[in-house]
Amino acid sequence: MLQRQIAFAALERAGLAPGPPGSTLARFIGWLRRRPDVCWDEAVARARQEVPDQLEALASALWNSGDVVLRANVMRMLDPAQPDELATLGKLIARAHGEQDSEPLRAALERRHPEVVARIARKRALAPALRAEVRELSRLGLGG
Repeated sequence: MLQRQIAFAALERAGLAPGPPGSTLARFIGWLRRRPDVCWDEAVARARQEVPDQLEALASALWNSGDVVLRANVMRMLDPAQPDELATLGKLIARAHGEQDSEPLRAALERRHPEVVARIARKRALAPALRAEVRELSRLGLGG
């Protein structure tokens, strides 16, 4: 429940919640509020369907929460096979701070997408274990 509170607070700070009255964003946020049992996969699938033009703003707002778990979940849920979502992943990776954001960066690596691996490989000050994981993925042909 705490994660939901942090997420809604982040969306409110970003001006995304409750959303403009009558907008698809307001309906989406309202649906999320009424569904405390909704899982990440379901929420993201619905966001892709109902508010695809707001995905970057939603992801950025959740990232701005500073919460490590929310950041990691955002990285896991963005699909690098979708050009817009890959671009958003790239922006969040650029904003990540090496060791401080090891868990969210590791979550992004779980996708095993070459461009994601390459972007993380270019980060400075990665935690040693994360740097080793990036090197191994690069050795396997990911991340060029």
